[in-house]
Amino acid sequence: MNIKPLLDALELQELSARALTDDLRTQIDSVQNRLREAETHTIARKDVKARCFDQVTVLGCFEGP
Repeated sequence: MNIKPLLDALELQELSARALTDDLRTQIDSVQNRLREAETHTIARKDVKARCFDQVTVLGCFEGP
């Protein structure tokens, strides 16, 4: 029995699996980067809102009735 064709097919499957793995790693990296950017943006927005609230609160304290 000649197992060469089976080994060739197995090698093709391995190469395909490696390519898919690389593609998935690239996609995971992209999603992680987008998540980090979204978290940074959310934190920055909360910080800006908090600062604006603090300014309004402080200025409101100095206003007369």
